[in-house]
Amino acid sequence: MCPLGSLRYAVRLGGGARGVWITFARSMIIVLKSMLWVRSSTTIDGRGYNITITGRMLVVGGVHNVILHNFQINSMALSDTIHVFAGSTKVNLLAYSICICMYDLHIKVN
Repeated sequence: MCPLGSLRYAVRLGGGARGVWITFARSMIIVLKSMLWVRSSTTIDGRGYNITITGRMLVVGGVHNVILHNFQINSMALSDTIHVFAGSTKVNLLAYSICICMYDLHIKVN
């Protein structure tokens, strides 16, 4: 079960005809305990705040109309940070930053 107001809860609202646009009320670090599967017609919009997603990866598989905008995602070890596959279409990755953390070596990609 996903707590009301969590990123995982909001992402699960996607996939319908109307879609979902997820925004944030303040800067935050979101720690994912498992992969976050993004559904079709979903926008995750971090504009205006410092949003960092860490712990596990975002998965965009077999979906369409996805926008990931203005946040940082931290990858741990050799894991993907954002995995797009299986014929996903109209996926836009805008103004985001990836920090790959391997054995105390931090590489930042903008």
